Amino acid sequence: MRIAPPRWFNRNKKDGPAVRYYTRGWKGAAIDRLTADWQTSSLSADGELRDKLKILRARARDLWMNDDYAKKYINMLSTNIIGPKGITLQNKAGEWLNGKWVFDTVANRKIEDAFWDWGEKFCDVTGTLNWLALQRLVVETVGRDGEIFIRKVPGFKNSYAFALQLLEADYCPDEYNVAELPGGNRVVMGVELDKWGRRVAYYFTAKHPGDGRYMFVNEKYIRIPANEVIHVYEKTRSSQTRGVPWMATAMTRLKMLNAYEQAEVVAARAGAGKMGFFTQEDGADGQKYTGDRVKDNGEIISEFEPGVFEQLPPGFKFQGWDPQHPNANYGQFHKDILRSISAGLGVSYNSLANDLESTSYSSGRIGILEERDNWRKLQQWIIADFHQKVFEPWLETAFLTPKLNLPAVKFDKFNSATWHARGWDWVDPEKDANANIESINFGLKTRTEVLAENGKDFTEHLEQLKEEKKAITDAGLEFKAPGEKKEVETKTGGQEK
Repeated sequence: MRIAPPRWFNRNKKDGPAVRYYTRGWKGAAIDRLTADWQTSSLSADGELRDKLKILRARARDLWMNDDYAKKYINMLSTNIIGPKGITLQNKAGEWLNGKWVFDTVANRKIEDAFWDWGEKFCDVTGTLNWLALQRLVVETVGRDGEIFIRKVPGFKNSYAFALQLLEADYCPDEYNVAELPGGNRVVMGVELDKWGRRVAYYFTAKHPGDGRYMFVNEKYIRIPANEVIHVYEKTRSSQTRGVPWMATAMTRLKMLNAYEQAEVVAARAGAGKMGFFTQEDGADGQKYTGDRVKDNGEIISEFEPGVFEQLPPGFKFQGWDPQHPNANYGQFHKDILRSISAGLGVSYNSLANDLESTSYSSGRIGILEERDNWRKLQQWIIADFHQKVFEPWLETAFLTPKLNLPAVKFDKFNSATWHARGWDWVDPEKDANANIESINFGLKTRTEVLAENGKDFTEHLEQLKEEKKAITDAGLEFKAPGEKKEVETKTGGQEK
């Protein structure tokens, strides 16, 4: 057995004594035969996107239209981030009175009712979306396209003089770049930036570029000040001006898996037909096989029925073709690829694949906890980047209309929105309810935290309990409280607990 010398040892005696040299450092930066095909660049985020954004967006849309898993992922976004009831507003305006914080219940209710009314009837300039549908569309579009632009339209002709216009990413031309404008600003992929990188304006086309009747207005872009536009996208690099489709890293695998599935289905269908060929043996007398019918081009067709066998002319034999598909390893291979796709999308494999056959309660709980933390992170992101940026300008405009009869000078007081996103129930709610009770009793959790995990507000919950108790009492009813043993009369006139 030969032991190799240490890596620092110099074998070449002619060059003098052994010289120590080291190969320590970042192995990921090594350039050798194993990394020769690892081509990299040091471009900025915008430099990486500038020539590729259209392709990424188009491919993401194609997957959304034609791939089941991509479609499921986009649905998961709106289901888990927005939820069945949407992210709801609760205003918490109040003030200190005699050393105690007192909520302005009347004003808060007015603001909440007015926002709900606006959201149900007037939030969209087209009149086709209510607030819940608009929230879902925003999240789904960002997940698929990487971004969406929302134009605020104050003075719009409705009861609140305010509406929103949704603009897909295509409206902002990523091919429009100007190194330096007369005032010193620059345009990066349709977004005008100042010397600090702060957004000054957005450039939009008059119509969608994919519209066959598309034309520029006076052959120029429409410039909209940045304070009139909400640009919703997830920023992953400090120099990033435009959004990237969330399916970007999983796109290739999704496309390849789709093609592989299709090939296996076609092969399995062909195999199920048990097809074959008629061949003529050597030395046959040349008798011709006519089949059941002959096409105009001379192609011979032989039709088969279950349980029926055809007698062939002398000199012909049948050669079967029986492809064995799907492959025996198809299921496991498919699952492994889908696990990689799930990792790229940031969701659990079981949720994306609807596969619960090999999941125990414990392992499923661990996976779903991490996934729900990711959903909560995205909920907070969409609230900050979208909901709050809609509420403040809406409130400013609503103060100027008869719909909201509140003093506009107290805007800062009334601008106290909190947003409640959806929560989740557990597979075994009894165990989790008991665990929450124990945590509250031992001071490890508060009621506020437990309710927040289920998408509820503590103050609102107390008000509901109070109103519920009053309604029950007013109706002359009485219900046993949880854990309470109510006294009942027995037939003998005694009492039994």
